[in-house]
Order: sequence, then C-alpha cells, then structure tokens
Amino acid sequence: MSESNEHRYRPLPRVMLRVAPDADPDQVDRAVRAADVAGTPVELTLAVDMALPSSGRQATRPATVEDAATAAGRLDPATRVRVVGSPEDAVLAMAADVGAVVDLAPVSGCGRVELRHWLHEQVVTRSRHRYGNVEERP
Repeated sequence: MSESNEHRYRPLPRVMLRVAPDADPDQVDRAVRAADVAGTPVELTLAVDMALPSSGRQATRPATVEDAATAAGRLDPATRVRVVGSPEDAVLAMAADVGAVVDLAPVSGCGRVELRHWLHEQVVTRSRHRYGNVEERP
C-alpha cells in the first residue's frame, strides 16, 4: 500500500482589504499584487483619514473610502479581513460578532510568505493498493 499526497492551492472566496490611516502605501500595493497573483477577489476599503493612492496597483483598483463602522457592517462569516496598518476596534468587534476571520499579520515583502494570506491550501491524500481498487491518475 502507498499513499500520494497532492498539494493544491485555491483562491479565497472573498477578502476585504482594510487600509488603516497609518498604513504604508508600499504594503498596500504588495497586498493587492499578492491578491492579483492568487486570483482572490478583493474589496479594497480605505479609512476616511487615508489619502487616496496616486500610484501603484491599488490606484487602478476601485476603492471605497469609509469609516470603520460602515466597513464592519458589511462583514459576514464568509469574509476574511486583511488589515494593513493598525487594526480598528469597530472592525475587530464586528468580525468577532459575525465570526469573520481577521488577518493582522504584517504584509511580507516575500511573495511566498504573503501568498499564504490569499490562498487556501488543501492536501488531497489518496491510498493506492497493490491489490484491490486502484485509482486512475487524472
């Protein structure tokens, strides 16, 4: 008997990228680039005090400028929130109420490390027997 373990990565279904007023524009750009590479749909929401980006990949993406309470009002359990900058209390409280995942890790400059925040990793294990039912490999 043997087993085969196949790793596969799938884009997350929905991520809200919340940009706090103290966020570094380079980190926002890196996060948006990682989401694009992963194929993850991103809802970009900027804090009211945040200046609109003038360059970089986030400048070409539609963004909503809103306060934390309004952004938090759109959260549901299927939403993952990726926070760039300091987390806002209203977003954390609403995410806890609805059961949404909040990712507070700093944005990494290494693509391999950053992509794990935008992908869902799956391992598919198949048992292969010498006798009996043998699976065909696709």
